[in-house]
Amino acid sequence: MDDRLWCWGSAGSDLKITPGGASGSIEMRGPGLGTPVEIPLGDGQLRTLAVGHRSACVATSTDVRCWVTSGIIPLGATRIAAPAFAITKLTGVTSMALGHGKVCATTESLMQCWREGGPPSVSKVAATGISIGENWACTRDEVGQARCWFSLIDDFWKRTPDKQITWSGKRATRVVVAGDSPICTADSTGTVDCFLSDEQGLPDQAIEASWASRRLEPHPIRGVTDALDVGIGHGRDAFGYGFGCALRGDRTVVCWGDNEHGQLGRGRAKGDKTAAPVLAP
Repeated sequence: MDDRLWCWGSAGSDLKITPGGASGSIEMRGPGLGTPVEIPLGDGQLRTLAVGHRSACVATSTDVRCWVTSGIIPLGATRIAAPAFAITKLTGVTSMALGHGKVCATTESLMQCWREGGPPSVSKVAATGISIGENWACTRDEVGQARCWFSLIDDFWKRTPDKQITWSGKRATRVVVAGDSPICTADSTGTVDCFLSDEQGLPDQAIEASWASRRLEPHPIRGVTDALDVGIGHGRDAFGYGFGCALRGDRTVVCWGDNEHGQLGRGRAKGDKTAAPVLAP
């Protein structure tokens, strides 16, 4: 298996992030915007990847490696130097998630979480998959049941997930992923459905279908029916401003939604609500 890592999206060498805020700009125009670039990982076999608001982590066979993603891919780059990694020793990772300065990883149905730079803390929540969003964190268990709980609580992983994801005719969940407001699942057939999980700042039509109003109404994503894994990016609408990507059964990656920053990996900045392939690196 080719365990190299490729990333794409916004470029900008003059963007600076400091404790006091951000300065500089992100160049969002130019040839090749959104073209995949290889990220050097050093030694170790890549097992899984997680991406947060401004950081990313990979799990290898021996550890978890995290780095800051802002501005590491200059416009027009085809390859970059390895970023500075923060390394946490942990073996056997099967899934991983980032959010609110926290990292969570599952190892054989056991979930461990830690604050970035700190040691792992074992949770009592049995899970084979984990995702952390702006307001909710979600897990999947061995029988395909997905549950969520409020992610803004300190040490939320020490509590029990109290929100069940289910609707009439829903098959077992293969993947669950939480974003700013959207939550998406891929079922046992690889069909991807998304729904909105909160009402804040949403128009009336979105509120009517939001989880917060207790009218859980999934929205199927066109163009992908055999998803093995799913990820969603920033934005409060999975089908417009926000975006998502799925790994298909043939090992290709398709993405959909907003593309202002080149996040769909198509070498251009035009959005699309139907999933379509990322450019082959």
